[in-house]
Amino acid sequence: MLQSTRHKSKLSKTIWFFELVYHTTVKNIRQGHRNAIVGLIMDVLQNLLLVASFALFMWLMGGGGIGIRGNFILYVMTGVFLYMGHVKVLGQVKMAASPTNQMLKHAPVSTLLNILAAALSALYMQVLSMLVLLFCVHLWLEPVTFA
Repeated sequence: MLQSTRHKSKLSKTIWFFELVYHTTVKNIRQGHRNAIVGLIMDVLQNLLLVASFALFMWLMGGGGIGIRGNFILYVMTGVFLYMGHVKVLGQVKMAASPTNQMLKHAPVSTLLNILAAALSALYMQVLSMLVLLFCVHLWLEPVTFA
């Protein structure tokens, strides 16, 4: 049968817990789509659609860039990234695991582990899509500089 391992120190327990968080995070990332590239492309397209719609809306209303002393697209992207990050992380944490989840019947899995893994997986995908979009803006529109 399966036997649990005994951890001697608090440091080894902490390392073991974060190793479990890492593996659960990877499981959560792979759970969304079979192909990691497709999941990333879908997140990038969602962010791009919001950025384009806000930029188009501001351009149609005649206020695109008024009072902003920098790159207007970068300004819109910061708001979209904050909003999407907040919504996706909270949505993943909400759906992380209920107390009646079957996985919680296994010894090392806990609610805290599921919540941390869900938050980290959503945050990882959002940061990755943010970096891809910033790289595309840097290549195609104008060089992005932070001062």
